Amino acid sequence: MRARPSVRSPRLDAIATDAFFLVASCVPGRRGARWCFGSYDAGSADARYGWVHESQFEYDAVGDMPSTTLAGYGVTAPLVAAEPARTWRSVDSDDGSLNLRLGPGTSHDVIRRLDTGTRVLLIGCGPRSSRPRWCLVRDDSDGTVGYVYDAELR
Repeated sequence: MRARPSVRSPRLDAIATDAFFLVASCVPGRRGARWCFGSYDAGSADARYGWVHESQFEYDAVGDMPSTTLAGYGVTAPLVAAEPARTWRSVDSDDGSLNLRLGPGTSHDVIRRLDTGTRVLLIGCGPRSSRPRWCLVRDDSDGTVGYVYDAELR
């Protein structure tokens, strides 16, 4: 994992084979390959953030989505780290539950619904100026990671 999207960039960390790397966004690199920004051990107290070349991912049958990611692949707007880091929030939805999605926006598939009162770890959100504002969260009960609409968090 590197500090910037380049092999010349300082190495931040080595990621173990079969480790979970959550991709937040990808940018084109040289020779058609992409560099992807994300986090290793996302949401944990030891979470580390940086860039990984897409050649380091294993691909599943979907073909365009690394199997080592769960959510956020292909997001064009960068996430803004939660302030303060590792902020816990609770779902507070008028209809009793909130959709946890594969990406930021209603066009992305729903992973599942989170009931009101569910505790989530806020990993990061889109810029404050964006509306609607989507946040990447981790469900405290089982570690599932996905995106939710921030107006439904308290």
